Amino acid sequence: SRRQSEAGLVALKSEIDELRKLCKEIKDDQESIERLNRLEKEMDAKIKEQEEMDAEIKEESDRVARVRALEKRAEEEEKFAVSIASTAQQAKAAAQQAKAAASSAEASASMSIGQANTATTAASV
Repeated sequence: SRRQSEAGLVALKSEIDELRKLCKEIKDDQESIERLNRLEKEMDAKIKEQEEMDAEIKEESDRVARVRALEKRAEEEEKFAVSIASTAQQAKAAAQQAKAAASSAEASASMSIGQANTATTAASV
């Protein structure tokens, strides 16, 4: 009977040890699950942060594209203004040439009138 009791105690002690092992494994598993949950929350936060950064980058990229389009338009308008100024300069030069030609023609006409008057005076004498 005593041997049975001792055998029963040894078996009971072995079961208790086994249960303690299982409890420790369960506790370790729970800690692992908690760590995984924390990591998942951190990962979700980092994903959200990355999405916000991506949105900011896209906004900045869009702004840069708009600025470049405006710069290109300004360059085209500047070229057009330079072209208009060049055309105006050419028109001014042509007007000055026409004025000079008119002055020359006027001087030539005056000389012709003077020669004609001289010829008329000589003919009448």
